[in-house]
Amino acid sequence: MRDPQDRLQQYLPVNHHPQPVKMKVAQFQEGTRVLTYMIRGEENTYLKHVFTGNLSRLQPHATLLMRDIQLYVDLRRPCTENGAYSQ
Repeated sequence: MRDPQDRLQQYLPVNHHPQPVKMKVAQFQEGTRVLTYMIRGEENTYLKHVFTGNLSRLQPHATLLMRDIQLYVDLRRPCTENGAYSQ
């Protein structure tokens, strides 16, 4: 998630992942980077992170997506937990 207080351009996201997870970075001409994390397992499992580097010209679609998630996706978690939300 974007930190609304973080306004400076970033080259790569601040992220930490376990040693067995492999990461690939693809960079596009306009500045977007896509980080792919390959997760070991029986299936071809991976996670993609589309990273805009806090460049405002690259963020309109992400901004709309975040707005829609906050408006239309019912995120819940028990009051006793402080972990990730479930749907």
